[in-house]
Amino acid sequence: MFCSNCGKKIEDTSIYCQYCGRKVQLPGQAAPEGTYGVQGRPKNPHPTGNKKIVVLLIILIILAGALIGSAIFLRSATPKRTIHKIETALNKMDMEGVVACFDKDTRKEFADATDETVGSFSYGQYFGLLSGLGGLFQESGLTPQFRLTVQDITYAGRSKCVVNILCSISYQGKTESDREAIPMILENGAWVIDGSQINLSDLSF
Repeated sequence: MFCSNCGKKIEDTSIYCQYCGRKVQLPGQAAPEGTYGVQGRPKNPHPTGNKKIVVLLIILIILAGALIGSAIFLRSATPKRTIHKIETALNKMDMEGVVACFDKDTRKEFADATDETVGSFSYGQYFGLLSGLGGLFQESGLTPQFRLTVQDITYAGRSKCVVNILCSISYQGKTESDREAIPMILENGAWVIDGSQINLSDLSF
């Protein structure tokens, strides 16, 4: 005869299928309630329960990974880190790097301004030339050295703060220092300078 479960040929006197472990259903007998293993032990009649647990564990692992990633990102995105980026860009005379530390509206105003022309050159070309010369001057030791030291940070809620810094500029053995209050906002997960709250001409850097 043949197994009613897997269809393979088995002995007529078999009680269990030697291939799939299913209890043989003889003519006139009711179908078995559960499935059985090769050794006659009953299998889990509800295998989907284990699958649900596995899926739930996978979801929990993914959520935990996302939370850890968010915590690392938020920890790295600090006002002090933005000030460090500005300091690095200033020392490289990288104007685009400085502008990248401002809010999106200020960045847009800067992008629009770079399209304007002075004589036969645009502001963007002048800034590009300045950045290029900055690299040459830096290698020759002719550029001023900027040092922006964060003294304290005053928060106004979770998305605004004022960073008080000491700005020191050293050039040819002389150093000048001045204190600045830099307003910042949290924008798209990063702290940037709020250009609407400051007059750029008043900054010492």
